[in-house]
Amino acid sequence: MHTRPHAYAHIALNAVDAPAPVPDLDALQVRTLCAAMLRRFLGVTGAAVPVDVLLVQGAEAWVRVPREDLGAFAAAVAAWPASCIEGGGAARCVVRLRGAADFLGALVAREAQMTIWTRG
Repeated sequence: MHTRPHAYAHIALNAVDAPAPVPDLDALQVRTLCAAMLRRFLGVTGAAVPVDVLLVQGAEAWVRVPREDLGAFAAAVAAWPASCIEGGGAARCVVRLRGAADFLGALVAREAQMTIWTRG
């Protein structure tokens, strides 16, 4: 049976201090942040994990990683300590894994499902 080579993750930057603003990210910041998280968690092996930034919207991003590295990526996000992100005047921010899936459509549908009850 053929398995898909990639998996997808939705990550978001959240402020540790509630009133602090969360800066908008760009693709370069997301790529650098993902590389730093993987390098800290897995060392040189983590630095070699390819991460493709698919979309960045404000403080959220959707990325693609090799399917076999999704667990390591999720653990690296969970283990990342709060840190300062330049721009926007934010104090300390953490990265949260909002979702992960083997299919991008499943991940996007999950996000749409979460907003169906909050539309006014």
